[in-house]
Amino acid sequence: MDDLVTDAVSRSQALGRRLFEWLVARAREAGCEQFHLDSGVQRFDAHRFYLARRMAISSHHFGLSIGEAAAP
Repeated sequence: MDDLVTDAVSRSQALGRRLFEWLVARAREAGCEQFHLDSGVQRFDAHRFYLARRMAISSHHFGLSIGEAAAP
């Protein structure tokens, strides 16, 4: 899953929690053993949300903008 976003006006209405629980339930029903989610490093509130749901930070994702990168 790439990010789980709730519109700012709709936050604090349990919509994110309900969507998260629905996604995990669908993964279980499909026989998945893991559920993975990517999130931008700047999304601190989202990270607190994921950590509160017992998600582990399992990797870092690295990107390079080729057009802006200086040669080493």
